[in-house]
Amino acid sequence: MNLGLTYSGILSSFDVVKEKILDFTFLVFTLLIGPLYLYGIFWYGFTDILISIMNSLILISLITILIFIKRIRVDFKKNILLFILVYGNLYSVYNYGIFSGSQFFMILTFGLATFYYPKWMAISINVGIAISYISFMILYTNEILIYDISPIKFASNGIIWLSDFLLTLMTIGIGGFALNKTFLAYTQQIKEKIENSKNMHYTIENLPIPVGILNRNKEIIHVNKQFNTYFGYKTKDIPTFDDWMLKVYPEPFQHDRKKEEVELLMKEGFKAQHIAPIEFHNLQTNNNELKSVEVHYTIIGDMAICTFNDLTERKRQKRLIVETMMQAEKKENGRIARELHDGIGPLLSTAKIYAHSIGNSCVYNMKGEHIERLNHLLDNSIIEIRNIINNIGPQILEQYGLSKAIQSFIEHIQPISNIQFEFNNNNVHVKSKLIEFALYRSINELINNSIKYASPVSISIDMSENSKGIKLTYKDDGIGFDYEEARGKGFGLENIKNRIDNLGGDLTYLTSIGNGVYVDIQIPEKT
Repeated sequence: MNLGLTYSGILSSFDVVKEKILDFTFLVFTLLIGPLYLYGIFWYGFTDILISIMNSLILISLITILIFIKRIRVDFKKNILLFILVYGNLYSVYNYGIFSGSQFFMILTFGLATFYYPKWMAISINVGIAISYISFMILYTNEILIYDISPIKFASNGIIWLSDFLLTLMTIGIGGFALNKTFLAYTQQIKEKIENSKNMHYTIENLPIPVGILNRNKEIIHVNKQFNTYFGYKTKDIPTFDDWMLKVYPEPFQHDRKKEEVELLMKEGFKAQHIAPIEFHNLQTNNNELKSVEVHYTIIGDMAICTFNDLTERKRQKRLIVETMMQAEKKENGRIARELHDGIGPLLSTAKIYAHSIGNSCVYNMKGEHIERLNHLLDNSIIEIRNIINNIGPQILEQYGLSKAIQSFIEHIQPISNIQFEFNNNNVHVKSKLIEFALYRSINELINNSIKYASPVSISIDMSENSKGIKLTYKDDGIGFDYEEARGKGFGLENIKNRIDNLGGDLTYLTSIGNGVYVDIQIPEKT
């Protein structure tokens, strides 16, 4: 497992010890350079009062910070140190040019700015220091600035030699301390990562649920034993997420749709370091079992730890509840249908006969137009009652099955819609009455929606069987629609989705404005 032993890991380790390094810098700076500031106070005490005051302020600041170092915030300390270093660099190079030892101040300023300040602030500080050094170089090389004393006197001045030695010692000491502390923290970080990796590996391996780990490149880094047992695939068979998707969703259409959805969520999830749980329905295992799972993701850098919670039994229980409810609903609908058929139907038929008799015997008291209207109203009432009966409990579905019921519905609707229908049954026999009822209602809703909103020329319905159960596809060549927008405007689409979901099936819409509608329904015979 990749532990992230990179340059970013070293920087992360530096962040842990950066305050210690800053405190050490103040200690060394005060002890080694403090005496030089004290010497400068007396040296310039009578010749340059301003420089003497500046040296006094710097020395007092160093001593004060050293005394109260644990109580002072890091931001304040780094700003004070930056001021001292920049002042030391500018003062040295201005007064002594190349012999000033300003390079030591520049090195420390570069380190402080780079590791303690935000990116653009650090760049500005370093560029400013470089520009000032180049500016002084131009001034000296063009003899606009000149030394007050000769280089020979510089070489014979013991204070200059001592200053350079102390600055060299300070720079080496601070640099060495910083590297030592950083790499000690880095080593500790590596040890902790290795230990955490071992603990995590042990925990994952012994979890009672399937767990897989993949990286940003969709490579499966590790799966536990429960994962292999649950899905029935060996680790070598699924080296990547794409390989796993091909195994569990072998059907191209279903595979492509789900893969596109999950890849988009994972891409955004790695960016935001969070992925919401994703449900996978009707996964095909190596034992040809259909499973449903909810996958939870924990993002750690470039890795996603995926835990698979089984929903198969929950969906089975849900289906049992839905079946019971649908059977009760169906029974009640049947009772209502019988009441309408046996009660209202005969009454209306009798009323029609009675009206007809009145028309024959009492024509002299009634106008023919009224009699014709009465007959027309009664005819429409009987037709309406029959439609209600058929809608509540379609007798043809009960007696002859789904294919005949769909064909009958098409034959009933085609003459009044002028739509060319194509229905392919492919000799499918649906065993479950509940699935028959759900598919019949869904097709009714789809056809009605097409006629009402889409203005299609043709509609095709194709029903087939595969290893996962019953597959039904519905196409029209109408004007199409925006699915997400349409869902909020009525209950039709949601009703279809709920029917299919309650039976453990999958429903997929492919549509857009101007491109017709394609609907894919897959319902397992057993879940």
